[in-house]
Amino acid sequence: MKKNSIVEKRGSILRISSLVGLVVFLMTPIDAQDPLGLYEGDSLIESSTDSLPQLFVELPSFESVGEDGETFSKAYAEEFGAGAGKSSSADADSGISILPAGFLRSRWAMSDPVYAKNYANGASKKNLPKKIKQASDARFVRGFGGQYYSAGLTAIGETSSPLGSLELGHAHYVTSYLTNRLGFVAAANSDDYFVGGEAGFRLQTPTRLAPFAGAGLFAGFSEKETLAEDDHVDNDEDGTIDEHGETESNFDGALIAIYPEMGVHYWWTPRFRFSGFGRYLVTSEGRSADAWYIGVAIAVLSR
Repeated sequence: MKKNSIVEKRGSILRISSLVGLVVFLMTPIDAQDPLGLYEGDSLIESSTDSLPQLFVELPSFESVGEDGETFSKAYAEEFGAGAGKSSSADADSGISILPAGFLRSRWAMSDPVYAKNYANGASKKNLPKKIKQASDARFVRGFGGQYYSAGLTAIGETSSPLGSLELGHAHYVTSYLTNRLGFVAAANSDDYFVGGEAGFRLQTPTRLAPFAGAGLFAGFSEKETLAEDDHVDNDEDGTIDEHGETESNFDGALIAIYPEMGVHYWWTPRFRFSGFGRYLVTSEGRSADAWYIGVAIAVLSR
């Protein structure tokens, strides 16, 4: 009887000791080990995750990253939801889009770093004044430059019918509200043609839709077609001399014109700008040769 009691007491003591030892073991801090890592003694040489691809990237809580990797503020992501990650950089790099940049967004030029920095935290849907501001702001174009292509109609000089003109040149934004340009111009109709160069400047509002006023100078020369039915020369090289209606080209003199102009720009994207304008050409040939010039232009500009 006593023997059994002693055995039971020893068993109880052993169980209590084991339980205490387990508790002490669990409460003792030890360094966690990588079960799949490579060890030399107790030192970890290579973690099991070192050779695995990085599947997750920890992102700042205040940013959202779009499909093309461009970051946007939390407010931007909340405003545009799942579409916030679709940058408008394609507008700047891939040509003219069918719809203008920011067609459904007030922040229309987020592909430009200067504009994006200014409006990283966009206006709330209820803040209409700021919405209008960020939808119209084009101050970021300061320092932009690039090519422009223009076409127009004018009745300059003593021509009997309007001349169609083409112009190729370079424009530069000195500031967001002042531009200068230099271009080559060719104009022609069935009777005359002009070739020359022009330079000018414009003052405009630093906005997406930008009315402007400016002035310029054109200098060139012209040639004129005159009748040559009795000069004994095959002027048109058709094998017949002095046929009815034969003409020849004659130098018609130098032409200089100064002009004031007015018009409007519209930034289709942060790089492509459309323009329409009217000029009144005051020529060196006298007031009877003065004329209006109506034109359109497209410019491809960048910083």
